[in-house]
Amino acid sequence: MKLSMTSTSESFGQFVSNLHQENLCVKIDFPAHLVKQKKFWPNSNLSAKFVANYIGIFFPVENAQPEQQHRRTEITDAARYITNELLENALKFSCETAQQPIQMALYHYPDRLITTVTNTTHADNISAFRSLIHDLTTQDPNELYIDRLERNLDYDHALDSGLGFITILINYNTKLGWKIEQASPTSDVFCVTTMAQLLYD
Repeated sequence: MKLSMTSTSESFGQFVSNLHQENLCVKIDFPAHLVKQKKFWPNSNLSAKFVANYIGIFFPVENAQPEQQHRRTEITDAARYITNELLENALKFSCETAQQPIQMALYHYPDRLITTVTNTTHADNISAFRSLIHDLTTQDPNELYIDRLERNLDYDHALDSGLGFITILINYNTKLGWKIEQASPTSDVFCVTTMAQLLYD
């Protein structure tokens, strides 16, 4: 997903730019023609399940030791939830006319798992998304969670409200970050990368 030399870029939250290719362990592109098919959206959970199972190879369990098993289960369950949430948001807000795939990548480090999901989105979504990022990076996650629940949100509006992001921050030892790029000052298509750093300790 390449942008022109005149593109503009902004980063928010705990976004890391210098990821090392030697730490890349999974990279998946979801083609644009599948992204447009809403019937494909529920399959994000299948992709998340695959990621969780794959990540488990980095945490072998010797002689059925319960501590090692517990640690692996904690990490893989967290990876599955986080990946599914990031993919669901990307699928919902992806810009169909841009004809760009959704890209997911995972980087395994000794102390953390970094997941990035990149998608295009229309300019109409950016203002609300910036406001959401501001709330996520400046307010207490527990207070945000209660605020969203009090609005009696249905599933679709829960995605809009960032309830999944809030849940990630509350339930997992995770840092979130975002990068928003615009191909040119006149473009109505933006490229959004969401990053989740799952800390192992």
